[in-house]
Amino acid sequence: MRVNLNKTTSHFLEASGVPWPPFERDFIEFPISTSSVDQELRDLIFDYGSIEINGETFCRSIYVVKELTDKYIIDTLTETVSIANYKNTYKHLKKIGITEDNSVFLTHLSRNEQLKEMSNVVFFEWMAWEMSIRWYNEIFTYLPYKKSDVERLKSYKKPHKFLCLNGTVKDFRLMLLDYLHRNGYDRHGLISLLVPDPEPIEIWEENYEECRNNPRSFPLDGTIKYPYKFDKEYFSKAPFLLDTIEDIPNSGLHNWKPNNEIWKDESFCDNRSVPRKFIEDTYFGIHPETAFFSSNGKYSFRQSAISEKTCRFLLFQPFIVVGIPNMLDIAKDLGFKTFHPIIDESYNNIENDNDRFFKILSVIDDLMSKSMKELHDIYVESLPTIIHNQNVVTNINPNVLLDKLFDRISRV
Repeated sequence: MRVNLNKTTSHFLEASGVPWPPFERDFIEFPISTSSVDQELRDLIFDYGSIEINGETFCRSIYVVKELTDKYIIDTLTETVSIANYKNTYKHLKKIGITEDNSVFLTHLSRNEQLKEMSNVVFFEWMAWEMSIRWYNEIFTYLPYKKSDVERLKSYKKPHKFLCLNGTVKDFRLMLLDYLHRNGYDRHGLISLLVPDPEPIEIWEENYEECRNNPRSFPLDGTIKYPYKFDKEYFSKAPFLLDTIEDIPNSGLHNWKPNNEIWKDESFCDNRSVPRKFIEDTYFGIHPETAFFSSNGKYSFRQSAISEKTCRFLLFQPFIVVGIPNMLDIAKDLGFKTFHPIIDESYNNIENDNDRFFKILSVIDDLMSKSMKELHDIYVESLPTIIHNQNVVTNINPNVLLDKLFDRISRV
């Protein structure tokens, strides 16, 4: 099946600026009206929009491409799903006549062994797809580095040790930031914590203390036996802003816009974007992923997939990812190299959530104990890996990814 990736017209649906689903309208049917889909099902399949055809609105995450299969395609590509979400999704889908037997369940690439056992599940390398058609020609337009860039970076003495970008408030992110602040590390790095929704600080404290003191067990989020209580004085100063300024107060998830003083002439697209200055002014990254807890390696939750948070820094600097176990293995599956032994990545294989968190803190301690010269040498040593990863992105053929996807769908 041929797809013209340059044809970004009304014939395509757009998610995050990327044409999706990747089928021209002549080949795709949307058979399920939005009135047939209850809100819980829409949440389960991440269907936060709809498509209007001849005055009627249809669910955009359920479609049919007869050139590939007569089965419904249930598209949850925004993230991965847990096995519990999968089963709950079909409990709702059956109400509208969709079952495992007459559908294909499409989700993000992950290492969820439970989902792999389901015969109608198809995994897709969503992040590789998005990176290949957008990142290096729309967002990070200066990639791959030229020889002159590499020589400049080898000699450039960076002013900060690390970069740590945090989006919305989550319990494990609060504990990470508390640790960075408590040890004075935040004075040597660039740190953000956005607060997209006006939420009382008491709720943050409640979630923080529940995670710290309450042994939450499978299949719920796990526990970090963090010894320090919530620092209300410190977190009352949030949001911690680096590259954004407040736009419209109390406007929900879209109340941030880029600060022109920092971005200047650089392209700002969405939350994939990072100012080049922040990347080039720091030696390593501490990057919290979307999800951290895994019920000690027993369970894959929604969002337990590699996201832009990890992928974008594979292209720029050695880093520590604060995420689920084996997160770095997913990156390797996509052809990227990680930074072992330059960075101690043994935390990646620790399934116990508490032990993995404290191993991450010890890796941070080790890096922060190093002088700026030592960190500079580590960064220079990592440049061949950085260049390799940049070339992986530029060499990915999105049509090849689509061909593999179409083949997987047609085989179900």
